[in-house]
This record gives sequence, structure tokens and C-alpha cells, in this order.
Amino acid sequence: MARIDFNIKDVRPFSGVNQTLPQGAYEVEIIAERIIDLRDGRSQGLSLDYQVLSGQYKGQRIRDVLNLWHVNTDAVNMARARLAAIASAVNVQALTDTAELQRKPFQ
Repeated sequence: MARIDFNIKDVRPFSGVNQTLPQGAYEVEIIAERIIDLRDGRSQGLSLDYQVLSGQYKGQRIRDVLNLWHVNTDAVNMARARLAAIASAVNVQALTDTAELQRKPFQ
């Protein structure tokens, strides 16, 4: 156990939205992907690492997790919809390996 001095009132609660970059459209590419175990101990997700390719935030990396193998079917459906949007954006119509998504710029 670690002793910390943490006042919850000093921190803005997590909204579920990635706070790394301001809202907007960014040119990115997937630079890494892997399957990870999720905290619930029963589910897995596809972790995607993106890198911004241009503009003020060029070089910044963002991590996203798609809950593709989750016990909650709503989470799976949302993840599948997001994965379909990414595949469509990089012009992959029949995805057989997530490596097919890497190093293909999209917004």
C-alpha cells in the first residue's frame, strides 16, 4: 500500500473522453496494437496506439482500448462500431489481422 496526499476536490473527474488532446480532427496513424486483459479479469480489449502526424500536436501519442471481447455486449457493439470506422477510414474492407490497420494515415 502506498501513502499519498490526494484531495479529490483538486481533480476534475474523468468524463470518459480522452483529455490528451483538445477536441478536433487530427491526422493520425496506428503505430502499435495488442490484445490486453481488462481490469474485470474476464474481458479483453484491443489496445491501439495512435501517433499524430501533423499540426501543433505532431508526434503526440494516444492510447485507445476497444472492448472487443467484453462481458458487456453493449461495450462489444460500441468497440466493433469504432473498429469498423477505423477500418473504413484506412480503406480496409475485410479485416483479418489488426496489423492491416497500422501505418495508414486517417482522421
